[in-house]
Order: sequence, then C-alpha cells, then structure tokens
Amino acid sequence: MIPAHMARIESIVEEAEDVRSFAFRFVGEAPATHLGLPGQFAPFRFRIGDGHHERFYAISSLPQLGEAPCFTVKRKPDGLVSGHCMDRLAPGDLVAVGPARGGFRLQPGNAPVVFLAGGIGIAPIFPLIRFALLCTQRPVAVVLFERNAARQAFLPALQGLAVRHRGRMSLHGAFGAGPPAMDRALAGVLDPTSAQHVYMCGPAGFLDAAGACVRAAGHPASRIFANDRDAYIAGYLAQPPHAAAAAALAL
Repeated sequence: MIPAHMARIESIVEEAEDVRSFAFRFVGEAPATHLGLPGQFAPFRFRIGDGHHERFYAISSLPQLGEAPCFTVKRKPDGLVSGHCMDRLAPGDLVAVGPARGGFRLQPGNAPVVFLAGGIGIAPIFPLIRFALLCTQRPVAVVLFERNAARQAFLPALQGLAVRHRGRMSLHGAFGAGPPAMDRALAGVLDPTSAQHVYMCGPAGFLDAAGACVRAAGHPASRIFANDRDAYIAGYLAQPPHAAAAAALAL
C-alpha cells in the first residue's frame, strides 16, 4: 500500500443513478501536494469486513482552490468496493487516501479545449472543466456520452456552468449514442484549425472510438490527451508525486 493519510467522510451527494460523490477531510495535516492537480487519481483504501481493499478514484472537486476534496464512485455490478461505498459508507467513516498522481491534467497554454467524457469518465474531467473556466480564459466545449441523462453524473452542475459561462462554454449530450451518433456529436465540436486540445476519459472502447473520430477530424496526437485508467494504475508506482502542484496551477 502506498503511504496514506487517514480521512473522514464529511458528506455524500447523489450525482446520478448509481453515482455518488464523497467529500472528506484529512485527519491531521496531509502534504500540500497530496491531492495533486485537477484530473489526477488517488488510491483509496477501505476496511470491509476483516480485510482492506484498495481502489483508485479521481479527485472530482477542486481542493486546490479551497474546496473540500471529493471522490466519485459509480456502482459496478457485483463490485465489492463500489457496493460498500454506495450502501455502507457514511459521514464519519474513515478511509485511507494515498497521494494523487497521473499525467491527465490541463496542459499550459491558451488553446481552446474540448472534453469528451464517456460514462464515469466525467469524474476526472469535471474538475478540469471547472478549472479551465475559473482559472483560464480558454474556450471550453464538453461532450457527454452516457446511456441516458439520468445516468449522467454532474449534469445539473454542468448545465449551470454552461449558463454562467455562455459564450465560452458549450455543452453537448450524446445520450444513448453509438458510433454514428458519436460522429455526429463531434462533427459540430471538433475544429483542428483552431489548435484545440482534446481531453478524453472513459472505458477503453470509448477511448478507441473517440480517439479514432478525433484523429479522423485532423487533430495531431500532440493535441490529444486520453486518460487510460488501467495504464494509469499500472504505472502509478513508477511516477513520483507531483512535487510542485501548487506552482503548476498557474497555467
């Protein structure tokens, strides 16, 4: 287990059907870099019965801007830990949290940004969207891919952001979309002539399909940033914590 700090669950928010966010506070003081940068994941360890079980979840809030840190969980069929979180985890309970890491974070510059979220892939993308809107002047486009609107996490918050940032942010929902609908949804958003940066997160099949669409639209690989969660977990131990998280926020 990666060195961790104990944290206490403070509140729980129902984000969508079978999706909840858990706000927590560290017991004692954690290092300033422990929660990393927007878009990064952290390992969480839960005591379930007589054992401890570890899972990786995105930090879905912006503790870098003073918010309570949160992680977001989607129930998986027969998922031991997701089921525990959804059915038993309550305010006051303790979890162990390791340092957030990962290369999926907003790149410096002023280029317009496009965020493509497949299912619970919205969890690391949501803080990136908010950070781009609150801390930069970059135009933001968001395309959501989910079975239906009831399952889309953070949808009311995203709709509110689109209203408050009208003219800078566009929000598109491709609910129940297969590959043809994905092509149509992205056709009105992707513009390789504008030097857009494209960020994608979701299941492997989603990343494959979305990546193919983005490349076919003419975006070079240097402007495409995909969060492959499985590869991230595999490489977690090889990457040191971000040593200058606070300074790096000045994008």
